[in-house]
This record gives sequence, structure tokens and C-alpha cells, in this order.
Amino acid sequence: MTDPPNRYSVDEAMASFSKLADAIYGPSQDDPARALSPPTFVEAEAERFRFAENVLAAACPAPARCGQHRCRRNRVCQHFEKLRAIQSPPQPQPFSRRSPGAQAVRYAVWVYMNVNFA
Repeated sequence: MTDPPNRYSVDEAMASFSKLADAIYGPSQDDPARALSPPTFVEAEAERFRFAENVLAAACPAPARCGQHRCRRNRVCQHFEKLRAIQSPPQPQPFSRRSPGAQAVRYAVWVYMNVNFA
């Protein structure tokens, strides 16, 4: 698949999404209650995947209305399929400094920014 030249890169999408969130919600404030009991790795990964699902749901509310032709044609959202593949890889993934949840968030934000703002 070739992307049009006006598309965001993943890093550009993450930066733009962060600026957008800061403009809407203000700079993030750490929750003091959360600092007392940090989530386990499993809980943090589950939160990341839930966030990624919510961002993808905003970007692609229904396959019939998706901007990607394969979603419309197959009536299955390819974005959610890729998210599921990241969440439960059938084979070992190459070494990455990012967890699967972090990769899922980056992918979801990239899709959201390219669908809505590119």
C-alpha cells in the first residue's frame, strides 16, 4: 500500500495528537492517587490496548464509512484486524523497545490523524 505524500509519519502523528490533546484538555497532570499504586505491566498494557481501540473507533466508526478501500470492500475494519495482530502475535516479534500496547497506541494515533487531519 502506498500512502499519499500528505500523510503524517508515525512520529508526526504522535506529536500532532499530543498537541491536539494539550490544546483541548490542557497539559497532562499526573494523578497523585495513581502514583501511589502504579499499574502492573499487564494492567498498563490492557489500558494501552483499550485506548488504542477507542482511538480506532473514533477514526473508523464503521467499515462501510472507513476511508480505507479494503475496509469498505471486505466489511471488516482492517485497522482493528491489525490491532488484534499486534495484541496477539502468532510468532515472536523482532526486538523492539516498545511494548505491544505502545505499538498499538502509536498505530491507532497514526490512523486517527491520517483519517481526520491529513
